[in-house]
Amino acid sequence: YIWGVDAAGATSCLQDSRGRLMGFFPWSVEAKVAGDQELVTPALFTALFFLIHGATYLGVKAAARPIGFREGAPIPTMATSGKDPIYEVVRARQVQAWLFKFLDGTYRLLYTATETPSGDKEYRIIFVPREDTDFKEVPHVLEFDVLVPAEKLAEDARVVESSLVQRKLDPKEELAGREVAGVLAHQSASLLAGSILGVLGLYFWFGAPMVEAHKEVAAMRLAASFDEKALAGRFFLKVPGGLLIAQVNMAFQLYASLATLWTPALRQGLMVGHHAVAFVILAAHAYPNLLASTWLGCAEVAGEPPWGQYDLVFFFGLTEVSTIPLAIHDALKRLPTRVFSSPGLKATDQVAKGLFAVLFLAFRCLAFPVVIWGYWGCLLVQLEFGMAACPTLIVIILFGSFFMAGLQMFRGYKTCAIIISLLTGGGQKDKTS
Repeated sequence: YIWGVDAAGATSCLQDSRGRLMGFFPWSVEAKVAGDQELVTPALFTALFFLIHGATYLGVKAAARPIGFREGAPIPTMATSGKDPIYEVVRARQVQAWLFKFLDGTYRLLYTATETPSGDKEYRIIFVPREDTDFKEVPHVLEFDVLVPAEKLAEDARVVESSLVQRKLDPKEELAGREVAGVLAHQSASLLAGSILGVLGLYFWFGAPMVEAHKEVAAMRLAASFDEKALAGRFFLKVPGGLLIAQVNMAFQLYASLATLWTPALRQGLMVGHHAVAFVILAAHAYPNLLASTWLGCAEVAGEPPWGQYDLVFFFGLTEVSTIPLAIHDALKRLPTRVFSSPGLKATDQVAKGLFAVLFLAFRCLAFPVVIWGYWGCLLVQLEFGMAACPTLIVIILFGSFFMAGLQMFRGYKTCAIIISLLTGGGQKDKTS
């Protein structure tokens, strides 16, 4: 319906479809929060992103299950430190003799533990090479069973000689070794969010629904040369798609904040801060009364929310187009080396990196400063002339946007540095730093 009807028809169609869906849920009452928009839409999209994350995570973990663990066996456990009880077993003298005979390099230990009817403890142990070990050839995996007789200590463990298997590492076990299920799951959700927001942003920013809005903003800039207060009107301008983009992106930022905190490989302060600040900015625009009256002690704010719909379409819709190729690249680079060596995947990765660079520089580095300059103008005018019903909320939005703009410029600088290094034949260190 997005491409076939006008904005009003699209909005009506979406509301009708959403109303039919909500009719299946007992909590479908559209409760307004202190005069703000409903919370059902962001809640549903948050659940969708977590659902995609969970399904991908479980799928990768299932696909990466080491093939040495028999079907129906307990889920294998990874020994993460020397304190794990399994090390009492593998330190047994007879087990150590086997290990010294077959292992050469740095390995990870995975195991399952079961108890036989006679009370014996039986362990299925697999040593998988660590991903940071430099093997000249395809590395090997060592599998074997260990039996600890009932009422015996772990040091009495014995290897079941007939169970010993030494074989080449399977590519999917490399995937398990990298422990990237969480990262791949996050990139799947990011790809979905970027696709939804990017398509909506492209359609509404460049399409017919925003033609009048662009004219109104241009007229406000012209009027501001006579009366600076005219800039404030941009903040209260209603445009198609503004609310939907704010709610979807707000849901994604909430999901992404929790996902980056949960996944060690993604747990970087700058990334967590990026998602958290973006969530606060979106919440302040879409649900100002909730924040202003509940936590900031302000009276109900003037103007029907959400605020800043014109700029929301650009900052949280259009710019997310670059997230699509970035998510593809980030997912591909986490694949095992032997899987990623496929010519098709390598070509896809090169296209994704090039497309990301072009889209990022175009929207987040060139267009971003132009749009945000006008956005800051409408915020500062409200503070300067006392037009803001809740100045504290405007200040929060303003400083949050400073952080986001600085982050875009920093990332743009890094992207340009890599491109210049590639064009000038710089070393590998220059390309990746």
